[in-house]
Amino acid sequence: MLTRYKFFIIGLLVSLTLWLAAAFSVALPSQAQVAEDSKASVAESEVPTQATAVEKAPENAATTTSNSEEKAGSSQTEATSQPESADQTAPNAQEQVQTEKAVSAPQEISPDQEAAQSLKELNAELQKGKTKTINLEMDKKPRLSILQSSNPEDYKRLSGIWISDTGNGRIVYMKNLRGEDFYPLGLSGSGLGRFLNPEQIWVDVTGKIYIADRGNNRIIRLDDIRGLGWTEMNNGFNGPRGVAFHGKRLYISDTDNDRILVYEKFGDTTPMAELKDDKIKQPGYLWLDMEGNLYVCCGEGSMRGQIVRIPFDLTALPSTWTIYRGQGLSGATFTPTQFLKTDDGLFFVDTANQRLVKTDNFKGKNPLEIGSYGRGSFQFLEPKGLSCSEDGSKIYIADTGNDRIVCLDPKQASSWEVYDSLEPTFGLRSPKCVFVWSPRPLPEEDDKDKDEDKDKDK
Repeated sequence: MLTRYKFFIIGLLVSLTLWLAAAFSVALPSQAQVAEDSKASVAESEVPTQATAVEKAPENAATTTSNSEEKAGSSQTEATSQPESADQTAPNAQEQVQTEKAVSAPQEISPDQEAAQSLKELNAELQKGKTKTINLEMDKKPRLSILQSSNPEDYKRLSGIWISDTGNGRIVYMKNLRGEDFYPLGLSGSGLGRFLNPEQIWVDVTGKIYIADRGNNRIIRLDDIRGLGWTEMNNGFNGPRGVAFHGKRLYISDTDNDRILVYEKFGDTTPMAELKDDKIKQPGYLWLDMEGNLYVCCGEGSMRGQIVRIPFDLTALPSTWTIYRGQGLSGATFTPTQFLKTDDGLFFVDTANQRLVKTDNFKGKNPLEIGSYGRGSFQFLEPKGLSCSEDGSKIYIADTGNDRIVCLDPKQASSWEVYDSLEPTFGLRSPKCVFVWSPRPLPEEDDKDKDEDKDKDK
């Protein structure tokens, strides 16, 4: 009987086994599905953790410790989320640093804006009586200081170097070519405190400054380099380039009107003399010797290439004037732009030939030519201005095309000193004239001044 039911029991067990297997396959997920569901669960748990790290990053620079509360609550969550949180925190910290740099970084400004702002701040400090010293690299720029004094008379007793900084539309004073006591005045333009293409500059024995403001068709007189006593003179001038003062007489090259005007004193409306002749067409820079003889450079107008000497007696006929046309010099052209006379001889700059020239007299005796074309030592690029020290041992040249002032001793071959700062506020641009000294007699006193002195003595 057992044998009879043996096959029945085996079949029942097999059926039961198959049924159980089918039931478990429906109820239980596969191993792959379990793994996928596990990853999805972990990702869902990380989302709030990462969001917390992002929110805390701007509040705390040490963002790697941002989830301390969650770590204390669940070590499993901490182990899972810590790598993701660190990766998320680093970019946010970097973005924060970049944002801070962008906010703190100054806005870029052009050199012209920087120079204008520096001048504005400099003048404001000067008016407040503050002292300002600027130390620059000695291998590139000179040491510069801003002149300060509580005594106004000190500005009238200055000795040093005055420059028409033509390209910058201003005039400049400095004590020496090291740039000490540097003082700029003016900006480019028209009106009070502005110059437009200023050319010759002259300083009388009392410290008053005269400027031929060519672009504004006027002559300006200042009591001192600070700009006090600003007075304008415009009597129908047209592009005046030259100005000189001797005793009380004022001489003006009214260039584009082809004449020289002489006034008994500054401010007169009618000249005491008007010099007009073909010999002095387009007159340029002027020079006066101790005797009051006038020297006119005509090197850039239609009458190129001559220096004219006019006697102090302005009634002398033009036929008696002495003319020098470059006798004894090398080269086919002669374009003098400024002249001066010392005990050692006659000096002038010959612009077209890029040189300084010295002769003993107006006949060109013993000519000495210094310089050549270039930017190095003993080289010039369109030099225009000229001056000298009181003893005549040093010659100063406005090396216009090289944006610098040069000083040399003609008797010493190695003598060469330069001012050519590259800093915008203190650098020169196309300086056309330099003034250091002239043989200037004391101005004659007016009768009114004499009466005032007598009253003081009583």
